[in-house]
Amino acid sequence: MLAKHIISTLANYEAERGIPLSAFEIYKYLHKTSEEKISFSQILSELKNVSEENKNIKHKNGFYFLNSEEDKYKERIEREKQSIKKWKKARKIIYFMQAIPFVKSIAISGSLSMNNVTKKSDIDIFMITKAGRIWTARTLSMLFTQLIGKRRHDAKIDDKICLNYFASEGGQTGTKNLASANIFLRTIPVFGVKEYEKFFNENAYWIIKYFQNAKPATAKKREIKESVVLKAIKKLFEFLLAGKLGDIFEKSLSSWQKKRIERKIKNEKNVSNLIYTDDILMLHWPNPRNEEVMRRYESIIKSIFL
Repeated sequence: MLAKHIISTLANYEAERGIPLSAFEIYKYLHKTSEEKISFSQILSELKNVSEENKNIKHKNGFYFLNSEEDKYKERIEREKQSIKKWKKARKIIYFMQAIPFVKSIAISGSLSMNNVTKKSDIDIFMITKAGRIWTARTLSMLFTQLIGKRRHDAKIDDKICLNYFASEGGQTGTKNLASANIFLRTIPVFGVKEYEKFFNENAYWIIKYFQNAKPATAKKREIKESVVLKAIKKLFEFLLAGKLGDIFEKSLSSWQKKRIERKIKNEKNVSNLIYTDDILMLHWPNPRNEEVMRRYESIIKSIFL
């Protein structure tokens, strides 16, 4: 039974980007097997057996993968090196983003959270905002990253900040499946860690349906230092945009951005994963990968077990 779920875990990452996983990563991202705890030593023991008995599983230098070309291993090592550089750039930008009003938490998601980037990769971030101020926070985030030349838009991708996922505190994610659960399992908070952990725990009831060892990711060395000056600037703008004035501002920005989004997606077909409410913004468009990953995952599983 455990072998089946190890294969399922590897299939998930094969479907996503053909990413080889270490034994610890398999343990960390293990697909749900039972209510019983699965130890790391059990994973190591099972990996030894399954890699010898199952022709679908390959392993090289401590990494495991499903029928991928072995150069995937070399590719991952190279991407790990690129990720070190990308993390430095991301943390430098996010340090100043802590001044944006109503932003409670900023976390790294996407390929960088897995240290799986190329030189041309953008930087995906997930932001938690104060309830009732999600559109204000997003607009000011767009303005800030635009002013410093780091907002992703059109063909400008390399090292740009992709503002594609926002949630208001207390909000519930719009899509609840294996692919979306994976996003939260891997997302690494770098600012407002406690706020992110609270959000994760509020959504844990459905995330644990997919993963054996579901818990919020932590990376102390990735956290940015809180700036007294930037915090003061943030508090000032939050004070100015509080109350009725802030409500009017939020409502205006909500109307403007929703119309802007609707103009962009008019006559487009692949918009089923696009969510833009006053609690959740999932704007993975024009390349939403959630459904694509799920289709590929299911195809891989069928090819192995049928």
